[in-house]
Amino acid sequence: ADLLMELFGGGHVERKVMEKVGCVNSSHTAWKLVKPDINQRRLSYKFDKHISNLEGDVNSTQQISFLADRKAWTIEDVMAFQGVPLGDCFN
Repeated sequence: ADLLMELFGGGHVERKVMEKVGCVNSSHTAWKLVKPDINQRRLSYKFDKHISNLEGDVNSTQQISFLADRKAWTIEDVMAFQGVPLGDCFN
């Protein structure tokens, strides 16, 4: 679980994975407690057309919620696409 959480920690692992799948120029805010057991952050990046076959910008709001037993969690990701063909058709 700790390794998986590194993917959402904003550090080196997350940056490398994003670059590998074609998400470049990423930036993010720190995780912030918005409700008990719910943290939120904002993330933005560009698609690298040469890797992902898409181009455009993405703005995302991610929330991580810990379940009652604190042994598991869920991550929700709400994205807004700009300049992505048919991007307004995704939800």
